[in-house]
Amino acid sequence: MILFVDDEVKRMSSYKEELEHHYPISFQHRVEGALEFFEQHVEEIQLLILDIMMGHGKIFGRDESAIGRKTGVLFYRLIRQRAPDLPVIIFTNSVEFEEEFRGEANCRYLRKKHYYPGELVEVVRDCLNDSPLIG
Repeated sequence: MILFVDDEVKRMSSYKEELEHHYPISFQHRVEGALEFFEQHVEEIQLLILDIMMGHGKIFGRDESAIGRKTGVLFYRLIRQRAPDLPVIIFTNSVEFEEEFRGEANCRYLRKKHYYPGELVEVVRDCLNDSPLIG
């Protein structure tokens, strides 16, 4: 299963729909819902697709997440503590954090504007090494 976390529901709908043709996914648009889902399904999740620029939600305070600008980074760090080997695709338009993620194991940093939905599916396939997903 793929956990896809992004607060831009309408904008990401074509990506979500294309992924659903190939893989079981759960799309979460709030960080608290995503964290709850992750904790309940950690054994089933084989890939995380995560936006960086999201609202702070109830998990992270405004000061901690710079009013949402770093929410994805904080969420990533939290997930890495619980699942250090989980493959992650950072899927964002921000270039601000690209250097920070360079060299992270099992992590790719993709800019949304450079990928169409079908191209994201190809990156997912590569990240999973064409292995079948649970679910």
